[in-house]
Amino acid sequence: MDRKFGQYWVEPFVGGGNMIDKVSGNRIGADSNRYTIEALISIRDFVYELPKNNLEFTEDDYNKLKIDDSYKHKGFAGFSYSYGAKWLGGWSRNGTNKRDYVAESYRNALKQSPNLQGVELLNKKFDELIIPENSIIYCDPPYFNSNCGHYDGYTESDFRELLDTLASIKGKFILSSYPSQILKEYCKKHNYHSTKY
Repeated sequence: MDRKFGQYWVEPFVGGGNMIDKVSGNRIGADSNRYTIEALISIRDFVYELPKNNLEFTEDDYNKLKIDDSYKHKGFAGFSYSYGAKWLGGWSRNGTNKRDYVAESYRNALKQSPNLQGVELLNKKFDELIIPENSIIYCDPPYFNSNCGHYDGYTESDFRELLDTLASIKGKFILSSYPSQILKEYCKKHNYHSTKY
C-alpha cells in the first residue's frame, strides 16, 4: 500500500506498538487499555528510568503492582515482567530462575524507544478517536472469537461496529483478524481484498 507524504498511519488498537514502530512519518497509536498506553509512553519517553535487571525490580515489587497504582511505570512492568506478557499474569520465570526477564525487557525497550519517537499515543477507544482524513488505518482489534487476555469484554457486536465504521471511513485500512463468518460477509458486501496468512 503506497503512502503519501504527510499521510497519517493510525493504529486504534496499538497494543505493544510492534507495527507502528516499523512505520515512519505521522503516526497515531491509540488503545482503550490505559496500561498499554502507559507502557508505550514509558518506552518512548522514560526508557532510561526503567529498571535494568531483577535486582532493581523484584518479584516483591511486581506483586505490589496488583494493589498499588503509584509506580510510575506500572503499565510497562505489568506487561513486560508478566508470564506471557499477560497483564499482571504472574512474575515471569523459567524452570531454573536464571533468566532475567527485567533485563530482557529493558534491552527490548531500548531497541523500541527510538522507533516510537514522534508517535502520538492516546488512551482512547476506537469510536473516540479523531482520525485524520485519508489516513491509513491499521486495525488489530481483540479477536472476539479468542481470549487475548487484556481486553475484557470485546464482543462480536464490538467487532461488527468496528467493521461498520471502517466501511464508512475516508481512507484505507488494513485489518488483522481471525477468520469468521462476520468478516467473510463484510468482505463480500464491500468487495474487500482478503489475504490469509
